[in-house]
Parts: sequence; structure tokens; C-alpha cells
Amino acid sequence: AEMYNDSFRIRYGIAPIAISENRDHYDTAPHIHNEIELLHLKAGEATVTVSDRSYRMKAGDIVIVNPMEVHSVIADRRYPYHQECICFDLSLLPDKELVCELTSGESYIYALHTLEEEVTGRLCESFDRLFEAVKQNRDTLLFESTAYVCLMLAALKEHGEVKSRGAKGKRASFPRKVQEYLADHYTEDITSDDAARELFYTQSYFCRLFREEFGTSFLEYLAMYRISIAKSMLKDPAVKISSVAEKIGFFDNSYFSRCFRRFVGMSPTEYKKHQYS
Repeated sequence: AEMYNDSFRIRYGIAPIAISENRDHYDTAPHIHNEIELLHLKAGEATVTVSDRSYRMKAGDIVIVNPMEVHSVIADRRYPYHQECICFDLSLLPDKELVCELTSGESYIYALHTLEEEVTGRLCESFDRLFEAVKQNRDTLLFESTAYVCLMLAALKEHGEVKSRGAKGKRASFPRKVQEYLADHYTEDITSDDAARELFYTQSYFCRLFREEFGTSFLEYLAMYRISIAKSMLKDPAVKISSVAEKIGFFDNSYFSRCFRRFVGMSPTEYKKHQYS
């Protein structure tokens, strides 16, 4: 299953935002990406898992996925189904302090917003207008997308849905410390024991806390993280596949290829060709 899914990037138009639509009950495998994702269920029901929590979505609900959160969607095939999705880069937000906090995990947006909540009505109105603007890809899309994204964030902040993990306590700062550690050490041959010692945890507690916060194991997330960088590198036509593996911490090219295929569903060569076909 593809664990890092940035295929929507090829649909970027004038602004760093993309949409997708699902009317066929197909499931979305667990994956991560740097963008914020908004899922709006128009019809039917679905189970959405974000990190370590699962949410039951019904028609009219919206789920928001923060950057680098592992998430998946399973559609309920008993009902007619219609799901719309918007992914946008955080560069659309003018509040750069909030961008840093969301990127590091110090702050997060609460996931499930049900039809019955007041904030959801405001989110749905902006979502629908934004979805249509991206669909039309008008010359004014950058301005429209910035406006509607800001309207949604304003509604979320007004209703207390943008939350801080707090500055105190090791547990509160855990996601930020993990992201910082991965950014500094992903090119190295690291294990959960290395990360635990670096961050001053016992290995057993680190692994338990990691799964609770990220919804998967450290090694699985590390592989996702590395493959995410590999996919970005392979978008450059000048980059040779043979040079990518070692640069991202894979010291065996054949293992890199197997891992890439396992997460992405195709080989690095096939993926690179797909970018320019």
C-alpha cells in the first residue's frame, strides 16, 4: 500500500492546492504528506483513521488531517458514496507562526467536525466554494484559495479547534522532537533505540508513545519519511535513481527498490517515467 501519497501534486494549478473526488467506494490506504487535507463526505458513511484514532464519518461531516499524520479511509459499501477532498500547502496561510507550529506538531487542528456543529456549516460553505474554484482553475485561483483557506482557519480558531499541545512536558513536545530528529538523521542507519536515546526515553516507552502519537511503528514511519523524500527527488529529471537510495538512508539499492515498490506500488524507474509521461 502507498504510504506517502503526493499524487495530487501533479494537479496543482495556479495555486498549491488540489482536489479529488470519490464516488466509487474505493478505499485510501494509509499514507502521509506535508499538506493539510480536508475530507468532506457528501453522501454515505466511512471510517477515517488519523494517527491512532478512528472516526466514523457521515454525510455532511468534514475530517481535517494535519501535516505528516498517517491517515486512511474505508468507505462503507452499504450506502451510495460521494467523498470530496482538498489538499493544500501551508504556504497559503499568512500566519507563519501557525505554519511552523502545525509543521512541527506543536499545534494541530482537531480531526472530526460533524454536521451538527456550528463550525462545520462554515467549513462546508468555504469548502464547496474552494472546491469549485480549484475545479475551474481560474486566473484568480491563488487569491480565492488563500481567501477560503483563511476563512476556514478563522472559523476553526474561533471555535477552539486549532489546539496547542502545550509547551510543558515531554509528552507534549514529542511530535516536534521526533520530526526534528528525523530531519537531522534520516540519512543515517538509525533505529528506534537510537531515537529513544537521543530524545532521552527508554526504548520501550519511546516505541509505545510513538505508536500512540503517529499510529504506526518508528521503522514504518521512517520508511514512509524516506520514501517521501525519494519521490520529491525523483521529480527532478536530472537526478539519477542510483544516487537517491544512499542520500535518503537506504544503503542497499535492491532493498530501496523493494521498499519503494511496497509503499508506492511501482518501482523507482516506473515512478520517474510516470512523472514525465
